[in-house]
Amino acid sequence: MEQPQHFLGYPESQARRIIGEGLWEDFDAWMSGQTVSATDSGETIYYTIDVHRYLNLRRTGRKEHPLEWD
Repeated sequence: MEQPQHFLGYPESQARRIIGEGLWEDFDAWMSGQTVSATDSGETIYYTIDVHRYLNLRRTGRKEHPLEWD
């Protein structure tokens, strides 16, 4: 998997490319309630662990919500 472009994680444009537009709505719903960050220009940054965990859950066929609440 490609490395995050920002030190905090994946900017939304990069996360969309990695996750794919077909799964973006599902990822967005899965992220509900989770903390994200932002670049100086205002682009949302998704923490690396959240992107990796979502993709791993999709690969295994599981669809659970994140267990960590920020």
